[in-house]
Amino acid sequence: MPLPPSLVKQELHFAYFRAVVADAGATAATPTPDIGIDFIVSGARIRNETKYAPTGLSFFCQLKSTIDWTIRGDDVVYAVEADAYNKLAELEKGLGILIVYALPQHGISPLTVDESCLQLRKCCYWYHIPREPTLNTSSITIKIPRTQLFDRNAVARLLELDRMDAYRNEEAE
Repeated sequence: MPLPPSLVKQELHFAYFRAVVADAGATAATPTPDIGIDFIVSGARIRNETKYAPTGLSFFCQLKSTIDWTIRGDDVVYAVEADAYNKLAELEKGLGILIVYALPQHGISPLTVDESCLQLRKCCYWYHIPREPTLNTSSITIKIPRTQLFDRNAVARLLELDRMDAYRNEEAE
């Protein structure tokens, strides 16, 4: 019996996510038990020619895969569940990042495989959830700039944002 479509979408999103994180030279860990964070992305650095070490920089991710998105001007518009949004907004420390896999619409398969290419169609966008929970009870509509593609540069940028966030918090203490 095949997986239900929702789980297929989730697994494709996880594959996309892990490929991008690996391409960025970072690591992704799945927290257990599941408390609403899908992955923690951590930076890595070279210590010497053969040894690596963590940088201490990280961000927390909630992944959503959907065909229910629209383009409005320069933004991708998506309605995220209020509970998922608030789990990231209520983090006491660190960055809460929503990663939306805007799957192809109209029944187009997101995956193509041939001898020269493994291709996942459409793309993921990232959104930094502010530390202000929503009062909405069902969902909140967000606008993600289309420039915020989740790629190797985004991973590096988000790790640097964590560094700046930690620095600001140290200054405030």
